[in-house]
Amino acid sequence: FPKERNGNYAKYIEEQVKPFLTGTDAQKKKFLEQLKLERIERSLARSEPYEVNIVINIDGDDWIEDGHIEHMVNEIKKHHPDMLYISGFYRDEGNAVKKEENAVVLDYLSRGYVKSDMSKFGGKAIAQAIGTEQFTLLELAPKNGVDLEIQDSVYIGKGKRDKIYRVLGKLDFENLTATSRIELDYAIRDIVEEQEERFVEFFNTTDSVSTRMHSLELIPGIGKKYMWDIIKAREEKPFESFKDISERLPTLADPAGMIVNRVKQELDTTTPRRGKNKYYIFTQPPRAPRRK
Repeated sequence: FPKERNGNYAKYIEEQVKPFLTGTDAQKKKFLEQLKLERIERSLARSEPYEVNIVINIDGDDWIEDGHIEHMVNEIKKHHPDMLYISGFYRDEGNAVKKEENAVVLDYLSRGYVKSDMSKFGGKAIAQAIGTEQFTLLELAPKNGVDLEIQDSVYIGKGKRDKIYRVLGKLDFENLTATSRIELDYAIRDIVEEQEERFVEFFNTTDSVSTRMHSLELIPGIGKKYMWDIIKAREEKPFESFKDISERLPTLADPAGMIVNRVKQELDTTTPRRGKNKYYIFTQPPRAPRRK
């Protein structure tokens, strides 16, 4: 662990890694090149998704972090109440994973779920929603006296919320209500069209995810031929809008719809994650199962 737990990545490398390197000058230079953020970013873009698991051993007991660090810390505190927990990490703000700040309501159940075993929050008003940044499926608890409408946009960030009391947690696709599944298409479509610049930029800049697969090929309806058509067209002139894409490439009549279909594929946890389905380009990969 570094001696300092704040600051930026470049400073960390310069002050706490570089001075302690051993080997020849050529070896040091090569190692530092591999640590550059640009190099790491390119490597990750070509790699398959992966999970990072953290195991902490205290007095012979293993505590496993599976993406829910707060849960692990609380469990440790129960067994080791005198332990002081200090958390810190480095991150580059430009490449930090964005948290969901807003969500679109897919379904609102004023009396909770019909089946009590579907959620531990049964009996209380609950909403199923989708985040507007990474399309995260969520369960939300509204504030007392607040009635939500389907397709409402609600703020769920760390600031003052006017409609939402708590973000209860992530929601699996298979637990969406029938209403949520119907509304999902419309919500994703609205999000994609409202963030048109972001997704047009995807068509302009996206690269390979592996040595054999290009990100464009992950979009339903795009094969090798259409992929090269897109690459050739964007090299001549970057795309400016969805309309520009469909006018210059008539075979892509509905690029926004193609994005919507890909997002739905990534959210659908009922299908095997093989082939093209094992990649996540618009959503977050699900947490790995807890291992002991």
